[in-house]
Amino acid sequence: MSDNTYAISVEGLSKNYGARRSVSALTFNVPYGSICGFVGPNGSGKTTTIRMLLSLISTTSGEGRVLGSAISEPMKYLDRVGAMIEGPAFYPSMSGVENLRIFAQMGGLRGTDPNSLLAQVGLAERGTSKYKTYSLGMKQRLGIAAALIPDPELLILDEPTNGLDPNGIHEIRELIMALAQNGRTIFISSHLLSELEVICDYFVMLKAGELMYAGFKEGLLGGNNCDLIAKPEFGVDLANLANIAALRGLDTSIRDGFLHIERAGELAAEFNRWACDEEIYLQSLTTSSPSLETKFFEMSANQ
Repeated sequence: MSDNTYAISVEGLSKNYGARRSVSALTFNVPYGSICGFVGPNGSGKTTTIRMLLSLISTTSGEGRVLGSAISEPMKYLDRVGAMIEGPAFYPSMSGVENLRIFAQMGGLRGTDPNSLLAQVGLAERGTSKYKTYSLGMKQRLGIAAALIPDPELLILDEPTNGLDPNGIHEIRELIMALAQNGRTIFISSHLLSELEVICDYFVMLKAGELMYAGFKEGLLGGNNCDLIAKPEFGVDLANLANIAALRGLDTSIRDGFLHIERAGELAAEFNRWACDEEIYLQSLTTSSPSLETKFFEMSANQ
């Protein structure tokens, strides 16, 4: 577990509640500067893992490091971590500015400028409004602002889009991408796989407390996983185009005037040459990766 490479490193991390094992021997790394999606269904151990990383609960076995320091010594790293877990909790009758000021004082950061934090999350014009008047999306934004109080190197967000409508989800997505631009590492737990697929470049995937995958998005969705989609200039050539692929052992199907060739994304240039050799000219040739949701359920079924 290299301190210089990974913002989070865990090895053999486990948590038991009596006879029930919530997290089982997790081993994964999260590189500095990545936006990491932490994926898994309810009960898969995501929040439990986050709580162990933040030293909110003890581990049963295994070890971990956050920003280069062991999770057994949280005081060495917690002042460089911001977190929002299971929804923000604020004083309803106080304004956004007042809530952030209190949070900063509780953390010993009296020099914090609440208005600057509110501006970062798009709440500058509502800073003096009472929290109880905020929409759900605004409450989530204020929770992220609170997590930003220590100007963290690592930002951990547990279900930041939970309960939001499509507009609110889009706003939080744009905010997270903006917060990552200065090299900050962001670790996001979410059920919305389609959203994580858009913003994340790294994934850690759990099922029933066990690790299914940890690595870059390209390794999960790219490369040989891509399908090749070809459309000939003339529709009468579709069958011949399918035969060209079949003769080379590739699985194909014809749908809506396009030839779909499974797991052949890396053969795009070569396939184009094969078609030209047979005097078949392509109107389009594209690749299509499986969605994160498709890949997740495929891996879950095989485990």
